[in-house]
Amino acid sequence: MAHPILTTERLYLRPFTPDDAHSIASLVDSAYTATDPEDGAAAPSVAAIEDRLAFNRGWTWDGSSVTFAVSLTDTAALIGTSTLMHIDPEHRNAMLSLWIAPAYRGKGYGTEAASESIRYGLDTLGLHQIYAIRLQENQRSAKLMKRLGMRQKGAMDEFVCHNGTYYDCILHAIMKQDIVP
Repeated sequence: MAHPILTTERLYLRPFTPDDAHSIASLVDSAYTATDPEDGAAAPSVAAIEDRLAFNRGWTWDGSSVTFAVSLTDTAALIGTSTLMHIDPEHRNAMLSLWIAPAYRGKGYGTEAASESIRYGLDTLGLHQIYAIRLQENQRSAKLMKRLGMRQKGAMDEFVCHNGTYYDCILHAIMKQDIVP
């Protein structure tokens, strides 16, 4: 099956291409600088991103996940990524992962990309439920989940470890019957 291409009023959700490596490197570098310059983590190199894109071409649409490059329709600028991963055909669910570069946050692009990814998962893939996991303290993600119509389903203590520190997470989900036409 060919990788799907989705469009919204302002966004184009498409497969990543090798030409995206430099754009990704720039976005990721700005994200590392904007989030926590004291973190000690270094942004990946262009070569590492090119390797990852080459590797990902084999699984960006293999039935278990679909990864979209999120770009603006008017300029074609790459602004983030949206992924449906861990697609489970037996239980008909998947996990949504979304990342929008810091310079493009607060403009509704995340809501638009995630909404289209959810629509695709529920309507086209025939999924019953799509879930997402966020850090408990990430209130921007909490507000996004609410705008998407996702309901809080539970909490997981010390679910994510980053630089030796464990963080609590919150699980959100949306089912097809939750969508208001």
